[in-house]
Amino acid sequence: KMKGKLEDLTEATANLDQLDCVVPGEELKAKFPDVTVKLEGASNTMTPGTIYLTNFQLIFVKQTDDEDKETPLYIIPLGAISRVKVRKKKELIELYCKHSRHFTIGFPNKHAKEDGGSIINKYAFPTSTHQLFAFIHNAFEDGFPPVSFTLEEGLSFLFKVLCNIP
Repeated sequence: KMKGKLEDLTEATANLDQLDCVVPGEELKAKFPDVTVKLEGASNTMTPGTIYLTNFQLIFVKQTDDEDKETPLYIIPLGAISRVKVRKKKELIELYCKHSRHFTIGFPNKHAKEDGGSIINKYAFPTSTHQLFAFIHNAFEDGFPPVSFTLEEGLSFLFKVLCNIP
């Protein structure tokens, strides 16, 4: 069971469903409010906001004055995470990605930091391939048809798009 300052996931799931970056079948696993995030090399300041951790990605939503509108600032697929380093002396976690991005995440207290590190590690590095999003999501059971086409149909569609043919 998740400990620390993790809010009720029912309300958080409703907030998450309003974001455009959520994939059908994606499930919210944790919400970390009151964190700060910095993309190393791109920014010198920590940006306050909330992290949503799903079974597919980590989404950082920047804190704004408009509580009704949440816009993701950073979206990190869990498969892109190469290392999670929990700092011992500070309330920080360093997140290293396979595509060379490096994030520093600040938590409000030691307990939240430890929970965050544990939960991010659990979902970024699953112990079984059957825990991976690709194996467990049920996107097509809810009326979303699978996307499939033949090579000819794909080329025809691409030609129409590129040539602006209706």
